Amino acid sequence: MIKFKSVKPGPLKDKAMEKYIREQFKKLGDRFARTYNLQTSHWEGEQPEFKPVYRSGGTWAQIVLKPTNEKGAQKWQWIDEGTAPHVIKVKDAKALFFLSMYKAGSMPYSLYTRKAERGGDEVFATEVHHPGSEPRNWTGILTPQCQEMMTDWAPAVFEEAAKISGHGRK
Repeated sequence: MIKFKSVKPGPLKDKAMEKYIREQFKKLGDRFARTYNLQTSHWEGEQPEFKPVYRSGGTWAQIVLKPTNEKGAQKWQWIDEGTAPHVIKVKDAKALFFLSMYKAGSMPYSLYTRKAERGGDEVFATEVHHPGSEPRNWTGILTPQCQEMMTDWAPAVFEEAAKISGHGRK
């Protein structure tokens, strides 16, 4: 003889579940921001300082890293994507001033950064022919790393959220 017994689920604790997922999502976004901000920690002058912005819909969630400083964001873009050779001209001064020796604190396609080095003779000019720079491709390197972190993070968080909701495995 076979007996069947129906199991009726209890009420879903959706507020507690949503709160837990939101808290964990924020922790992950903060981790992403720290990962991006590490690249600019040695910069002199303007820095973008990335902050996470959270977006979600019924079936999706997204973390967008927004720079807090427009000039720093422009600098990130130039270094991340590289620049073509270009001319730099005086705008609001009598001359440009720089030292003749400069060694960047980062290398193309590498996440390793350090403080840039400069020295040599003082140079004053009204125009400079910049040779351009190779892209560092930090966004291209870091984005897949953050996506992998999220892929590793999601199963455990949603398993715990299901338990909190009252419908997870016990």
